[in-house]
Amino acid sequence: MSFSEHLADAGRSGEGHASLSPEKEADKEPHGSAVKSVQAVERSLSILEALGEAGNSLLLTEICRKTGLNMTTAYRLLHTMVRREFVRRDPVTGRYQLTLKLYRIANAALYAFDWREYAHSVLEELVSICNETANIVVLDNFDIVYIDQVESTRMVKMMARMGRHLPAYCTGGGKALLAYLPEEKLLRLLKSHQLKAYTQNTITDPERFLEEMRKIRRNGYSLDMEEREEGVRCVAAPIFNMAGEAIAALSVSGPSNRLTQDYLNSRIIPLVKEYAAKITQRLGYNPSLVGGARK
Repeated sequence: MSFSEHLADAGRSGEGHASLSPEKEADKEPHGSAVKSVQAVERSLSILEALGEAGNSLLLTEICRKTGLNMTTAYRLLHTMVRREFVRRDPVTGRYQLTLKLYRIANAALYAFDWREYAHSVLEELVSICNETANIVVLDNFDIVYIDQVESTRMVKMMARMGRHLPAYCTGGGKALLAYLPEEKLLRLLKSHQLKAYTQNTITDPERFLEEMRKIRRNGYSLDMEEREEGVRCVAAPIFNMAGEAIAALSVSGPSNRLTQDYLNSRIIPLVKEYAAKITQRLGYNPSLVGGARK
């Protein structure tokens, strides 16, 4: 008998097949037809989503309007969530709002989620659209470090090896991250580091650099217009975590003859902001809940 015939025979007879332990058997998911939605859970989750999307407290009538639930059902579910400390009810105004218990749960999920894997798929999608090299960088003191990159397929393209350090103050990703540092920390960095000129476009005056930081916060993106290397331009936007901190930046870089000012304005800047926001959203940032990014 052949090896495959032995396997088939063992499958029919049950020989050589280890049965699942009771614990493993209990962990098996039921088949599709056996799985039914639990209405109370569905309704409770719709209330939590309504409160989260509102970004502030809501009256019972507002919750009912947003969820389509009647007053009695909504009140009963809210009463349970208040008792379990997922929702807080203001005793004076009667308004409901989410508590930090949900933040703790979401934070646990965030630690289990490797956002960089998702970010890489975002870079791949972005490069498939614009065909310029896209990067993810993080801040290390007054430098940036490249932690991910998807290259353009063009013959002439920008490349940086992973782990490479570059000065933050004259790179797109670095400026996007420096702009969202606490002001005291940014001022300390500027006092302790010289703004060395790499090209004629490098910003070397601290006051002018601070104005550049304010402009980046107003616009939500940064530009490197041949400030680190002649002939190379870059657009970057910050990536925020759940607490509203800029933890990384997404950038697109390419030769200046392709990344013209018109092309940057019409195509690359909107794309970079959009795709950085995708990663930010996946990380759970909600500006209405944490007060928004610093202007």
